[in-house]
Amino acid sequence: MENKKPQKPMSIEQAGNFLKEKNETMADDSKRAAKDAPISFASPEDRVKYLIYGISLLEDITEGTKVSWCMINNKAPALYTTKGVCDMLRKLLVLRINGYSAKQIAYHLHTTEICIDQSERLGITAIAEAIRKKRGTEIPLIGG
Repeated sequence: MENKKPQKPMSIEQAGNFLKEKNETMADDSKRAAKDAPISFASPEDRVKYLIYGISLLEDITEGTKVSWCMINNKAPALYTTKGVCDMLRKLLVLRINGYSAKQIAYHLHTTEICIDQSERLGITAIAEAIRKKRGTEIPLIGG
């Protein structure tokens, strides 16, 4: 384990620059994480069950994740709660798991495929964080 030193609070400008940089590197970070992930030999039905279980662990997100989602979708962060954004991410991920394409979802939400793809990556990252937190509480995960 690394010893982390407490960080100084960021200014608004520094935080904005940090989030902008994080959004630009999110795709590469996701690809790197996918390469490191073990290959699954589970049946498609079992994979869907596991993904739905992962989504069920996502009850709330961090303020940083909410702000990132708002930046992706050009929304004002003050208009949304963390639980509201969490619900939207969960619904998006459920649609993707059930076979809807990013193009179909973007058409119905009157947005771009890029926004849908970035929101999906953000949702996957939030689920990974929820799983990590759940494992940290020593509550056993089914299939984890």
